[in-house]
Amino acid sequence: LSARYPEVIKNTSFESKTAAIYIKQEDNLIKSTYSEIGFVEKNFFDFFNFKFIAGDAEESFKTPNPLIISEDIARKNFGRVDVIGTPVSLVVNDQFLNYTITGIIKNPASNSNVNFHWIGSLPHLMQVQEKEDYKTDWHYQCKNFVELLPGTDHSDFTARLSQDYARLAHLKQAPKILITALSQIHVNKRLRIITTLGILILLISTINYVLLSTYAVSYTHLRAHE
Repeated sequence: LSARYPEVIKNTSFESKTAAIYIKQEDNLIKSTYSEIGFVEKNFFDFFNFKFIAGDAEESFKTPNPLIISEDIARKNFGRVDVIGTPVSLVVNDQFLNYTITGIIKNPASNSNVNFHWIGSLPHLMQVQEKEDYKTDWHYQCKNFVELLPGTDHSDFTARLSQDYARLAHLKQAPKILITALSQIHVNKRLRIITTLGILILLISTINYVLLSTYAVSYTHLRAHE
């Protein structure tokens, strides 16, 4: 988006899946007590404050199949925290995913909107699912955050975004975009964030109605797909 819209500073995308997560250890499958996993891009950690006990975001994503886990998972499932470099196989939605543990984070706050105890790489997931073009696929569904320059006219931005989305997704009618302010979100700085389902937008039913929820905490920031 930064190439298309000069007011866009940067963006990130992520998916979250809620399902039974099993850890493969030798011939056994051990069910995790945490059933949500986030699949993120590296700059996700520019927006959300996860304190690393071991490793860091920059080094973690130098590995093709990184897995970042919470301190609680490390202690419960591996008996210790020093598990950097340990290969792990997970079963999520009946799909085997092979990882290498590259980071340990402190347990996220329970009131966080992104309280993942399991964090994998979105590019790695897309490669496994043969969706390497997800960044340019306007029909791919995920959550996105767009950071905008302070003073951006949100009405003008969403109007142009709506028209461009209709054109690029080959819609007959431009979707309506709503920005809804929320009072708080657990992040590492004061942000205004648009979160969407769909590459930029959540398309609901056949009426081409789109919902963009804006998380606001008094700074003028927003984030989405390039």
